[in-house]
Amino acid sequence: MSKPIIQVAAGIIRNEFGQLYLTQRLEGQDFAQALEFPGGKVDADETPEEAFKKRELKKRLAFTFLNAELYERFSI
Repeated sequence: MSKPIIQVAAGIIRNEFGQLYLTQRLEGQDFAQALEFPGGKVDADETPEEAFKKRELKKRLAFTFLNAELYERFSI
């Protein structure tokens, strides 16, 4: 029996100094306190880009971007 495919979007965020932005998983979650790139699951009615920019960055992290571009899209 095959497992369902879950589509996710994640991003690499760098500032003008080349520093990376990482998030830390909360206590009570799997892999608590682990560092990760920001991202999350993609809803059925949105593209990965919309999920990342609108929901993950704007709502959860309160980020606004001057410039953002798709670097790569891949499947595992």
